[in-house]
Amino acid sequence: MNLLAGWLVCGRCGHAMIGRPRPDGARRYVCPQKQLGGCNGVAILAEPTEAEVLGRVLARLDSPAIRGALAGVGTDGPADPLGERAEAEGRMSELAAAYAAGEIDRREWQAARGILAARLAALPTVARPSLRLPPDVGAAWPGLDLETRRAIVGEVIERVTIGGAVRGRNQFEPERVAVTWRV
Repeated sequence: MNLLAGWLVCGRCGHAMIGRPRPDGARRYVCPQKQLGGCNGVAILAEPTEAEVLGRVLARLDSPAIRGALAGVGTDGPADPLGERAEAEGRMSELAAAYAAGEIDRREWQAARGILAARLAALPTVARPSLRLPPDVGAAWPGLDLETRRAIVGEVIERVTIGGAVRGRNQFEPERVAVTWRV
């Protein structure tokens, strides 16, 4: 699987780009054929594109403000400091298990669920991190599996738009790579 699959979009038509090997074996990302909804007009080598985007991601993750945002820490302190949301969600799971096991009847389940749902609705919804980042992502990167690498990229990137190439140039052009950040 390609590291950036799902985030790359064609700068000409806006369609998602897909990973494809070249005849010489090099990987590249291409806009699919018109029959598949693309324009088939943009392609870029995968390795230098991934290196460029990774460099930008690592630079972004170097910022204490970005790391704080990913950790759910803002000006108001950590997300759900008293663990109220986690506790209510845990009770909701226990409630479902008790009903499934026949320990409580439907009426009891509905009454308790209503109370817990109201409590959850009253709590502020704060995005919580889905991933714990290593202290030095760059140093840890070589030892991470593809799934973890993609999770890290997905924490900070919304999409990467690839512009068209300058005719006559057979080299990687970093200015073709435009990152839209999630955080």
